[in-house]
Amino acid sequence: MTKVCSRWVPYLLTSDQRHERVQACEELWAPYSIEDNDFLFRIITGDESWMYFYQPESKQSSKQWTRADSPPPTKLKQEMSANKVLYSFFWYHKGIILKKPTPAGVTITKTYYANILENELHPEVKKQRRGLISTGVILQYGNAPAHTSHLVFSTIHKLKYELFRHASYSPDLANTDYFLFPVLKDHLKERHYND
Repeated sequence: MTKVCSRWVPYLLTSDQRHERVQACEELWAPYSIEDNDFLFRIITGDESWMYFYQPESKQSSKQWTRADSPPPTKLKQEMSANKVLYSFFWYHKGIILKKPTPAGVTITKTYYANILENELHPEVKKQRRGLISTGVILQYGNAPAHTSHLVFSTIHKLKYELFRHASYSPDLANTDYFLFPVLKDHLKERHYND
């Protein structure tokens, strides 16, 4: 008898969840096939991520070539900083429109998120992307409870933004997780921040 560890497998989607993902992708594809890149330029993506005051270089990124007969290089294990700040990011194809640190001890609730959309994101969109207000902002973000509340939906409606829904259990469809955050966190590695 041998002892084995269980193996991690990706989340198994139900047929309804798979159908929802296909629908979300088709909803994104339909306007693109008509408007082409003009449609993509109207999308503003929002998401949150923790930013650490110090994040060490990963083992993967510190790999180096060595001769076959030489010993592998050693590196001390470094810990991530215990201090961190939750940031809300809103960005489009050319860069970040708004980066908002969440104050210490504050949780992102529906009221907090609706306030960010109305009082911080909307003025920044007006300032940085003036023409976008007239052509129509398309907002895309995840399915966190604070993002999907009636208060947030009514705020989006009041701002006359269009909303693209995000399929449940689909982090692979969230471009922030696969583009912005890895690039941003890689840029911040090995740097120390005090506040």
